[in-house]
Amino acid sequence: MTDKQQALVKAAIQIVADQGMSRLTIRNVASSVGVTEPAVYRHFSSKLSLMEAILAQLQQTIRPKFALLFQEELTVGQRLYAFIHNLFTELEEKPEFAFFLFSEEVFHHEPKLKAVMHSMVQENLHAFEQTFREFQKKGLCRGDVNPA
Repeated sequence: MTDKQQALVKAAIQIVADQGMSRLTIRNVASSVGVTEPAVYRHFSSKLSLMEAILAQLQQTIRPKFALLFQEELTVGQRLYAFIHNLFTELEEKPEFAFFLFSEEVFHHEPKLKAVMHSMVQENLHAFEQTFREFQKKGLCRGDVNPA
């Protein structure tokens, strides 16, 4: 993502956090960044593509947190605590992400965004499942529990 695209995504996220989803328009994003609407459209073909970029940014923020589950110097409980703590600390420090993520309005009327969010959730659940399978192989947690 280019610097300009990142600035537009950041502005869009902030608009949703400060003013609500109904205020997320290409016009408001352009105004927030100090560019024209056509300039926004040069980077994002539509509001939908801008919102997809927001979700991609969110996933890029979440994905590295999974590395905490593999810190071998920690117990499994400490790893899980570190993962959950860091994930929720990230959302606490960036409440605009939480607002966007948990806003039913975002996904209720847009099937494509709903599909993108579903894919993100499935990817993260798969990562958890793989993590627990790895823990089971190493004898770090009970093996009689289905990782899924």
